[in-house]
Amino acid sequence: MGDSNPRVCMPYYEYGAIAAMRTRHFINIYMTLSILSNTCVGSGLYQKLNMQYNCPLIGSLILNDDDWLRLCERPQYYFSLEPKFIKSEDKYRSWNYPIVMLEDVRIDFIHETNDSVLYEKYKRRAKRFFNTEPCLVWSYYEMFSYHDNYHLVIDKFLSFEAKTIFVGPEDFKSEKGQYIIEGDQNVERDSYGVTFTNFQLMIIERVIGFLNQSPL
Repeated sequence: MGDSNPRVCMPYYEYGAIAAMRTRHFINIYMTLSILSNTCVGSGLYQKLNMQYNCPLIGSLILNDDDWLRLCERPQYYFSLEPKFIKSEDKYRSWNYPIVMLEDVRIDFIHETNDSVLYEKYKRRAKRFFNTEPCLVWSYYEMFSYHDNYHLVIDKFLSFEAKTIFVGPEDFKSEKGQYIIEGDQNVERDSYGVTFTNFQLMIIERVIGFLNQSPL
């Protein structure tokens, strides 16, 4: 993946002078953000918003929710660390992509194949990250760990100092941060690739809709 999004996906309302001014307003706001996600939802948001990749997590998964929450609580600290490339300890499967440890946070870069290439991308994007304001995006469908109390975990996420957005069912609605009720999963796929699940497409569309109505 490069540092620019691979396609131009302008918002549906970009027609005429007034709409163009509105679009520039949103773009200026978005350029000051770095979107962090524990899945490919992050890269989908960057693509749909025509944003430069301002975060080193592009193309990765964080499969342990505790790791993800630690990173969300102190993103500046973790991205200041030197990434350590490790080999998987899974004796039943060989992983053909780079795995990075940032102290106690594991990041699986499932869309990368070369450690050296990833390192260059990572360092470049991490440097860019420090000139932006973090916006953390998570969803109920991308909680990979079992939790005894999902309300407490969601509330913890939405209570972090950075801007936070959580998409989930109404049953888990929180009064903290920005909690968006999930929407229809039958999302139009034409402007995306086939790499996103219906759940991910729904999350991307819901977050984009929220940002367009109420820029952070």
